Formats: sequence, C-alpha cells, structure tokens
Amino acid sequence: MKKALSTLLCILTLLLSTAFIFYELNHENDMLSNLGDSKESTAFFVKEASIDPEEEQIGLKKIADNLDATILRTDTVQEGDRLTIYKSGIYKGNFYKEITPLLSKGKIPKNDTEILATFDTKKAKQVGNIRDLFHDQRLVVQSLADFYQNNKGTVIGNYTLDVSVEKKEEALQQLASLFHTDVQDLLQSSYGKGVSEGTIFLLSIIIAIIVAMTFIVTSIFYPISKLKEIGVMKLIGFSNMKIWQKLNGKLFIPQWFVFLFIIVGCVLSIPDYSMSVFIKQLGIQVGITFLSFIISLVPLITVKRLKISNLLKKSFDFKYSLYGSYVMKFLVFMGLIFALPFISVHIQDLNTTLQAKQLYENEAKYDTLSHFIYQGDEFADSLQRGKKLENKIVDLYENLADEIGMQYNSIATLNIPFIPKNSLYVQGDINFVKSLNLAPTHEVEKAFHTKGTVYLLPESLKGNTQQVKDLHEELTESEGNTSATDFFYKESKEKFFSRDMTVVLEGKMTYENPIIRCLKPSDIERSSFIMNSANANPLRVLATKENEEKIKKQVIQSGLEKNEVRFQSILYTGYAKEMEIMKSSIIVLIFIILLTLGVSVISSYYIVLILLVSKQKEMVVSKLLGYDLFQRYKNEIFYFTSLYVFGLIETIVLSKSLLTTLIYFVIVGLDLSVIFLLFRNAERKSTNGLLKGEE
Repeated sequence: MKKALSTLLCILTLLLSTAFIFYELNHENDMLSNLGDSKESTAFFVKEASIDPEEEQIGLKKIADNLDATILRTDTVQEGDRLTIYKSGIYKGNFYKEITPLLSKGKIPKNDTEILATFDTKKAKQVGNIRDLFHDQRLVVQSLADFYQNNKGTVIGNYTLDVSVEKKEEALQQLASLFHTDVQDLLQSSYGKGVSEGTIFLLSIIIAIIVAMTFIVTSIFYPISKLKEIGVMKLIGFSNMKIWQKLNGKLFIPQWFVFLFIIVGCVLSIPDYSMSVFIKQLGIQVGITFLSFIISLVPLITVKRLKISNLLKKSFDFKYSLYGSYVMKFLVFMGLIFALPFISVHIQDLNTTLQAKQLYENEAKYDTLSHFIYQGDEFADSLQRGKKLENKIVDLYENLADEIGMQYNSIATLNIPFIPKNSLYVQGDINFVKSLNLAPTHEVEKAFHTKGTVYLLPESLKGNTQQVKDLHEELTESEGNTSATDFFYKESKEKFFSRDMTVVLEGKMTYENPIIRCLKPSDIERSSFIMNSANANPLRVLATKENEEKIKKQVIQSGLEKNEVRFQSILYTGYAKEMEIMKSSIIVLIFIILLTLGVSVISSYYIVLILLVSKQKEMVVSKLLGYDLFQRYKNEIFYFTSLYVFGLIETIVLSKSLLTTLIYFVIVGLDLSVIFLLFRNAERKSTNGLLKGEE
C-alpha cells in the first residue's frame, strides 16, 4: 500500500509540473502579446488610412512629447513559415525599465535606434534578448520608424496609448484629430482575442485531480490494511505519531527524486529556464508535499480510535473512515456523471462522421481549397477584417470558374418553421446550380442574369406568398434588402450530399429540394466563405490532371504562388483531419472517464472492505441465521440505491440523451458487479473460516 501511495505522489508531481510549465508558457506568451501595456494603457484602432506613415510619425511624436506618453503599434507579420510580432512605437522614458525583468541577456536600449527581440535578428541594432522559455515566440520591440522602414504599409493597425489618467482624454482627442476620426470610432475594436493554456495543461490538471482523489481514498483505508502491525506497535507501547512514522516512513522521498529528475529535464530542454521559474516550481512541489502530509495524517484518527481491546475482540469501529469513503464515492460518482454528456456527444459525432464516410468517398473525384498561408502583412490585415488575401483567392476562383467550371457552394441549416423538413439553405454559383439538375439550363441562366437577389425555391412554396415574404426577410436581413426575385423548380426525391462537416454533424448528411440563393461574382466578393477550412470550403472542382495544371498556372497569374495555395481532395484533407481530431478527443475523454471510474470503483472497494473488517462476525452470523441479502446490508443498499437514483436523475436532466443514459447504466452495472463480487467472496471466505474455528 505504501508503494501505491508513493507512486501516486510521483505521478502527481509529474502531472502538476507539466501543467505548470504549460501555464508558465501561456503566461509568458500573454505577457509578450501585451508587452508595453499597463493599468493606464488604452487600446485604439486605426481602420482607415487617412494620412501617410510620415505624417503619422510626426503627429504621434508631438503627442508623446507633449503628454509624456508611449504610443505603441502591434503587428503580426508572416516571415517565411513563422509569424513575428512587432511592437513598434514612440516611447516615454520609463518604458524600457518595465521590460528589464523580462530580459534573458543583454541590456535595455538607451534610445529608439536600438531594438530588443526574443530571437537573434542578426541586426547590429539588437542590444538584448527578451526571455522566451521554448524559443517559440518571435517578438521584436523597435521604433515606429524602423517598422515602416522594413515593412511597407499604411497607418491602419492596432495601437496602445500609455499615458497618465489625467491626460488620457486629451491624448485621445489629439489622436482622433490626427487620424481624422472621432474618439468613439478610435476605441472600437475590430476583432477579439482569446487566450488558453492549451489541451495538455487541461488534461494534466484533470488527471492530477483524479490521482489526488485516488491518493486520498487510499490514505483513508491504509491503516485498515495494517491492523495487525498497528496492534503489535500499540502492544509494544508506540505512540500514535510513532505508528504514523512507521507506516509512512520514506513515503515522500520518491516524489522528490522525481522532482529532481523533472528539474534536470527542464534545465536541459528549456532554453530560457530561469531561477524565477525554478522557485515557482519548487513552491508547487513543497505545496504538494505539505498537502500530502496533511492528508496522510487523516488515518491517525483511525489509529487513535483503535484500542488494543478492540484488536483482541476483533471488534472495530471505522465509522469515520467509512463516512470518508462514502463522501469520496459520492463526489467522484457525481463528477463522473457530469462528464458523461461530453463523451456521449463525441461518440454521436464520431458515429455520424463514420456514416458520412461513404458519401465523402464519392466526393473524392472533387478537389477543394485545402491549404494556404499568409504573406507579408496579409495576416495582420485579416485580424483587422481586411481582405487582401481573400480578394486574391476570389479572383482565382472567378478565373477558374470560367476556365474549368470551378463551383462555389456553401450550405447552412435554417430554423424557420414553414421550411420543408429535409431542406437546407444553399448559396451557389451558376456552375454548382447547373450540376444539381433541378431546373432546365435556360431557366438557371435566366435566374443568374436577373438583377438583384435571386432565389430558386421548391414548388411547395410557390403559392405561399406570406411564407416566401418571411423567408426573404429572414435571409436578406443582414444586407438590409428584402426585395428578391423568385424562380421555382419541380421537386424530386433526389438527395445531395451536404459535404460541410458542420452541417453533417448537425445530422444533415444529405438534403433534397434546397432553398438556393443564386450567387453572382459581386455577391461572393462582398460576402464569402472562401477562406473556410477544407471540410467546409465552398470551392470544388473535378480532380483531373488537366484541371490541376490549369490551377497551378492561375495561382501564379493571381499572385498567390508564395501563399502555397493548394487544392486537394476533401476526403484526404478535410474529412481525414476531422476524423483524426475526433478520434483523439474521444480517446482522451474515454481515458479520463476510465480513470474517474477507477477511483469510483476503488471507493466502492474500500467501503466494502471497511464493512467486512468492522462487521465480519456480525455479517457471517446473520447469514447463518438465515437473514437474506437485503436484511444483512440494508443500510449499504439504501446508500448505493440513493446514489444511483440521484445519478440517473442528474444524467437525464443534464443530457436528455438515450446514449448517455445507456453509458450510465453500464457504469452502474460495473460498479454493482465489483461490489457484489467483493461481498460474495469475502462472505464465503469469512463463513468457511468461522466454520473451521478460525478467529
């Protein structure tokens, strides 16, 4: 048992150290992203290039000098296969002093002509390196003049103003005047940002919690498995604390060896591992040891209550240990129930995706846009809702639509009561609509040559004027235009594959009689999904050698050669990637579920053993006297039945899913099986021993 406890502590040390490194990595990335920000900082956003960079620098320098402010511009630039964050600005005197603790080597700049970076920029101006744990972040801190000198662009971008509270309003007014806009528009963000520690961090924390629970449950039962040793030590005259020392001697030493091994690994593998990181890590380890020590003292309650007279009579009172196991069982079981809906949803999604496999295989004859990268300031432009790269890809599509019949179609579900149940909303170009063969070619061409918004609708809506009007209002609300022209087609039973993984997971693998919006080139330029991932990309073209060659030529002509634009089969890109992600998610979830279930089963196991140790003779005598199972264990049956009924209610309320309920019954069945086998084997052994005259 001691080895099991030591192993659990070692695993806990490893998991929490891993979680800490990823937390620290995320914290560092967050600091790098927000470098230069303070409590007084205000973000502002320039959305239109009303002045040129030279005018901007003169104006910002004047504002910064007059109001003792720092004005910092942030840009993310694609350089080769990596992104580099540039913090470029006009700085007040104390700006670099705030960065000093982040330096791993070198010195802080003396003036704006010197730069800092997280990597070696190969520039003579660089005077220091900013700490970067894994050397996976590229950040450059420089003057605004240096940025414009090395990166051609406009003043459009994201900025930060750092000025005293008293001067903030005046500074914003001057900035608004400089950029020919108002303060409200200047402060309105054009994008949002989210930060997360990542999957490994979350997984480490979850498993660490499960391991900690296992340690607690095992600690509670530990002295019960050592009754003879405790009895001997009490007879010899050992104090309760001395007994604890004998039971837990050297329990915490192995985890410190593991911690030492982790530290050596960190020093060797993390380039910028620092003393501050080590101190934090050491603090966590001391905390683990201290809490483990406190938990290990809990069994002293059992040791203290255990009297020599009880040992001689084999009459034990372990009600506190039993209550502890009951509470742990309840908490773990409830936690397990909360996790069931998540795995149920993932299993359902996996099942749906597997069902769609044949349909994706039929689509293997089509290629879709599967890969592209940003170049220059295209990524920063996209963060500001610009469309530099998107417009080039739209041009590529328009040329290929004429040359090789490339199709455009995006599919979405509609939550409108009067829409036919099996119908979806499809936005498609003329090539796609023709391929559906829903209407004669001349009707389709007429629809696409009609001015304004045009819909192709199933005939079931032809006589429903009000429904069509409501449909127009629903679909064109975002454009502020409710006028539209309708064309109707004869409905059929033919089914079409929806292809978009998002729609597939909603249960709409196939559709019939769609509501179609006829998209013209101007519609696609204004609002498109052309940058979507492969499993939801609206572009598709027949995968032939001839088309492949024409696509390559057109990519070059459209200036997309450096963007590594590639068209590949949706089966081998979008579908395969989605399937891999889904399988990995389910494996992780099942692993966590099994670990949690293991703790739940261990709790049941300890409850049974405590009962058998404390009431062994009573239970055996009751059985020999003819008491049935319910009479012998009515208290325990009431507890477990209440737990299972409460868990069932929780499951139904949380998920309302038949699959989740079935998984729940499987877990309950497994739990009951363990309890039944334990009781049966223990009772049989105790009965045989009693009949043979054993004490």
